[in-house]
Amino acid sequence: MMLNSRSIITNDDVCLHYLTAGRGRPMVLALGWSQTAAMFTQLLDDLSKDYTVIAFDMRGHGASEKPDCGYRIAWFAADAAGVIAKFDLDGAILFGHPMGCAVISSYLEMFGRDCVSRLAPIDQAPVVTAWPDWSDCRDF
Repeated sequence: MMLNSRSIITNDDVCLHYLTAGRGRPMVLALGWSQTAAMFTQLLDDLSKDYTVIAFDMRGHGASEKPDCGYRIAWFAADAAGVIAKFDLDGAILFGHPMGCAVISSYLEMFGRDCVSRLAPIDQAPVVTAWPDWSDCRDF
């Protein structure tokens, strides 16, 4: 596997590190609290056989910059949007691992699903998405 390590600058001037590998349909990995893209190199290797995989270190994580603010799910989702825009993705699969699932949910709420073809939420508590008293109302 050829693993490429690069970075982008977010709209609020935070440098985010990301790893890319493979060819094919794009898959963006949004990882959990304190996880880094480097921790998932074996998974990147496996997925890169069929996909162009992009795994980014969220702000404050791994090799990404550690700003004084912006550590909320919505900020992480905006950062994911910046990564997706950087690659001009269409039909991307969004892969979330623990907190990354919440990041993806926030991304979809804020930016829509136009460039997303599938979701791959991994290891997120089901109560977050299936609480029986929740409605589709978006007024919070």
